[in-house]
Amino acid sequence: VPVGIISCNQGASSIKAWISPETASVDSDFFERIKFSPDLVDIYPFNETSHLYETMLLTVAPYAIKGFLWYQGESDAYIESAPFYARLFERMARDWRRLWDDDELPFITTQLTYHTTDENLSGWMIIEEQQALAAKSVPMTKMIATGDCGDLPDIHPKDKKTIGLRLARCARGWLYGENIPYKFPVCSKAEAFDGGATLFFDDCGDGLY
Repeated sequence: VPVGIISCNQGASSIKAWISPETASVDSDFFERIKFSPDLVDIYPFNETSHLYETMLLTVAPYAIKGFLWYQGESDAYIESAPFYARLFERMARDWRRLWDDDELPFITTQLTYHTTDENLSGWMIIEEQQALAAKSVPMTKMIATGDCGDLPDIHPKDKKTIGLRLARCARGWLYGENIPYKFPVCSKAEAFDGGATLFFDDCGDGLY
């Protein structure tokens, strides 16, 4: 059965541009505390708060859909704004589900792959942690990992096929009920011994390689 994908995206976008003006106004104190990089708007005017929500998302809502594939975060990987990403994602997910009148409409999110420079190393690590936190704390949300798909020093990894296949596999296993492993390995505990440690992982499929 063919599966259609509605492409509603904008490169270099910040998550705040995808949040509704109603949420931004009700949460104005929260938004004012976040110090987004000024370049987000100076260079890319579409990153004004709620701009892409109003000019792009509203043009496709409420088409009948199964869920959302979300791959974003590079523009928010700054030390001043990254610690708030999970809270911003929760607000965005709530906005989008309200548009489609479905509180359980699923999100499959993509954790950023490695990309580090001296000036934003801390922010990048925080955004990865915040993306994992959002996937755990926001209901009906799963995340795929892409840590092995990076292309230093390119911020845009060339291996998009692997990322696409993992998103599709997550949808097949989680939403369509196929009996396939679709979760990524997670370190569940560590046991120390002289000179090292043994790490234990959950969700390993047929093993680690």
